[in-house]
Amino acid sequence: MFTGVAGTPWYNNLYFTWVSGQAQNLVDNVDAFWTDLAAQIKSTISATIEGSVAVINDATGDITSVESVTPGAVTFTGSGDMLPPATQMMLNLFTGTYISGRQLRGKVFLPGMIETACDSDGSPNAGFTGAQETAMEDLIAASSSPGPLRVFSPTHLTSAVVQGTQAMSRFAVLRSRRD
Repeated sequence: MFTGVAGTPWYNNLYFTWVSGQAQNLVDNVDAFWTDLAAQIKSTISATIEGSVAVINDATGDITSVESVTPGAVTFTGSGDMLPPATQMMLNLFTGTYISGRQLRGKVFLPGMIETACDSDGSPNAGFTGAQETAMEDLIAASSSPGPLRVFSPTHLTSAVVQGTQAMSRFAVLRSRRD
């Protein structure tokens, strides 16, 4: 959960393969992902990685239990003006798994980006998008042992392991953050 500026709280949900007793490792990996991006996100924003990890049954989409862990906390350090709240970076998550002729893909929106993320034409600069891809690749690699990062499809009641990521070459709009 992100807080600290008008329009917050903002939320970001990530889904992993459930391995009993490994929830703390997953929370720590997510904390490390956001910490890797600390300089890109406005310093007035902070994030908490919740201490309650829900276990979801792929076949039904229902929460079957909750494991309590020590929450994570991230302090962002980006300086300069923040882009409008609806202006987000988006990382595509690719699984390589196809259902009904379409790849099961996920998205992670990165809120609170600062203006130095932009080139002179207003598009995201390569240094920022490269750092975001690296941070996500690090999360994918770190979580592969305790429980791989996955994309869950509530429509098809299935999930697939994330195989790769790519940052968008333009900013995205997350409609719920148009405040």
